[in-house]
Amino acid sequence: MVYRYEYVRNKETAADGLLFAQTCAVDLESTTQPVWREDEQREDERRAELGLPPVTMAPPDEIATLLLKVDFRLPEILWVTAVTEEADGRRRVRIEGAVTVVETSKDVIARRLALALRIQAGAGDEKAFAYELTPSSKLTEEPVPVEGDLKFNVLAVSGGIKAGRDFAVLTREIQTGGLNTSACEWIVADRKQILDFTPKVGVDTPTAGQLRIEARLHIELHRRLLGGIVHRAYGISKDPAHIYAMNPSSTAMPTVDPQVEHAVRETISQFMASGDHSATTRVATDAAANHRKRTLVWTLIALFAVVVALSVMLSVF
Repeated sequence: MVYRYEYVRNKETAADGLLFAQTCAVDLESTTQPVWREDEQREDERRAELGLPPVTMAPPDEIATLLLKVDFRLPEILWVTAVTEEADGRRRVRIEGAVTVVETSKDVIARRLALALRIQAGAGDEKAFAYELTPSSKLTEEPVPVEGDLKFNVLAVSGGIKAGRDFAVLTREIQTGGLNTSACEWIVADRKQILDFTPKVGVDTPTAGQLRIEARLHIELHRRLLGGIVHRAYGISKDPAHIYAMNPSSTAMPTVDPQVEHAVRETISQFMASGDHSATTRVATDAAANHRKRTLVWTLIALFAVVVALSVMLSVF
């Protein structure tokens, strides 16, 4: 089982805390539908200004392999962070859940990501809808640090060019849609945001009954080749969509087995000891699997000791 961790250390008091949640892998299938066509066009225009070729689709026989190069995960459980009872008999609920993205290959990156939610009330004719989406739509024109011999900032595009035409072009944009409806989405075109994406949705829902939320991902990957050539591939969540069913009457964090929590803390301690990190660091790793491996090893050792003891007893008699 893969967990997502958030390790927080207060620099002034040296106190630390640990939040983590179980995640589930998203199975993707190839699609020809762009994640954000207008943003692609802006990117190609900037590349043309720099004398670089446009991004093209990856060969069909490579797309399935590319989709395996980045691991996309949704939370197993959504966290309810606030519940407010309204005078009209309805309830306002704030919900959050992190999208975990792990790039496993240096030449393949997550370039764009769309998260679509469909919200439904559990029963009756009353509707549930999203009254707030965080983060909201934005366009930031600040420079984006990118390694390279030459850095540039053209409008909302920042990046660097190295010798051999190795480069990166990033737009720092998030676009939201579907506010005050039951179908909402985020489209993210900034890699930094994609790798640390924790959307929050405020839902207005009837007081009685369950809340049902469907979640789907639509992603775009880029593979960087020599000579400034970049190939893209699109992927979308396979059916059925990931479904969350809850009765959000109060705020509550998921409970975790104490042994798994100990394994989690060991993993985080080792990670933090490996180098300098920011105050808040998120990593994704298979801590539970590591715990199971250790348990299996000790079980085998115990069985071996029992066999040896029985052998000694039999030899004596």
